[in-house]
Amino acid sequence: MNYSELLKRIQEYGHYYSLKLEILPKKANLEIQDNPSEIRRNKQLIAQIVNLLDREYKLIVSLSEFLSKNKAQIKEDILKQIKINQKEIERALDTFAQRVSRFLESIKSQKLALFRVSSSGDTLFNKDWKKFLEALKEQNALCLDYPVEKSEGFKKNLKPKGLVGITLSLFLAVTLLNASPVLAQSAQLTDQQKTELIQQRTRRMQANEFLVHQNVLDAYFNTLMKEKSLYHGAKGGYLKINYLSFWKRITFRRELVRLGYSQEDINKYLNLFTQEQIIVLSESLLENESEFNNILSHERIHLLMDKLSKTDLDELKRAYDDLINRKTQFGTWFIEDGPDRAVTSDEYHLIVQMNWNEFYPYLAGNKFKSRVERALREEYPRANQIFQDMKTRSLEGL
Repeated sequence: MNYSELLKRIQEYGHYYSLKLEILPKKANLEIQDNPSEIRRNKQLIAQIVNLLDREYKLIVSLSEFLSKNKAQIKEDILKQIKINQKEIERALDTFAQRVSRFLESIKSQKLALFRVSSSGDTLFNKDWKKFLEALKEQNALCLDYPVEKSEGFKKNLKPKGLVGITLSLFLAVTLLNASPVLAQSAQLTDQQKTELIQQRTRRMQANEFLVHQNVLDAYFNTLMKEKSLYHGAKGGYLKINYLSFWKRITFRRELVRLGYSQEDINKYLNLFTQEQIIVLSESLLENESEFNNILSHERIHLLMDKLSKTDLDELKRAYDDLINRKTQFGTWFIEDGPDRAVTSDEYHLIVQMNWNEFYPYLAGNKFKSRVERALREEYPRANQIFQDMKTRSLEGL
């Protein structure tokens, strides 16, 4: 059994230990290229983990069969052995993860940039990385079922003169989730138009931004939210952390199975939606450039706010608290109902439904009257500066 097959075996049993096995899909893609003994030790560890999981799986099957016949009692020796196996699996996983992490740190220390910028400004694939990855591929040291670990400066807008071939085989999260030619589109578009739209949009996207099918996005929000109707049809979202707990992950997987996705696609979506600080957008946005830009910039501001210092966040919150509660002769500024109808009903609904960190993304999208941004500019120069910086950065490439 080769290295990739061993990793696949682990993935098959991964739903029993999803939290611990998160390590493998994210960090098991690279091995030390010129150290055969280290590669051999890592493969031995993988084999050890697979053997433990095999034992665990057989015990679980045995226990299930036993309980089906003897519901009134539990066989203590089976449960005891399962606990022992769990500890052994955790130790093996931790050891393997530490070794791979050390290797990844060594790669970072070499500052081997994945892309370089040509004199004409085009983003090209670094030939050194091409040689490095091709060597790993030849050694069968990559698990091709998973995307390669993100690198600084990683971009998903590969052009035809870039390394398209190796991208298709090594960066599956890019080609299948960000620029897949099979994304469902309007029946009015030809295949060529769909491809051109995908290329245009993905050239504007950054390393942590992904396009997914609308029904996958619906399945994700339905898994997380109690008020499902409020989020059904949502076109995008910023995922600050991994919100899929063990049981929610199982529910999400079940939803994807129900939708008819293959096991390969399900694994890719599970890997994607358990990442942190990423933006996911519906592929339906490819049909509307304005909506694509608005929603992408909106979610980018959420991400940028998440990276602000506490001091800057407090400054934004202070300005918001004042503006949201500002009084007029007819009531608060955002729920005004005077003769001039100075504030639209849309603003009213936006204000009452959102929490404070939605205020600035909506403000950047021009959802409020100009007087709101004018007041921020004139009365809260520091908050306005922070806001304008975020707004500018959110529009990069759009």
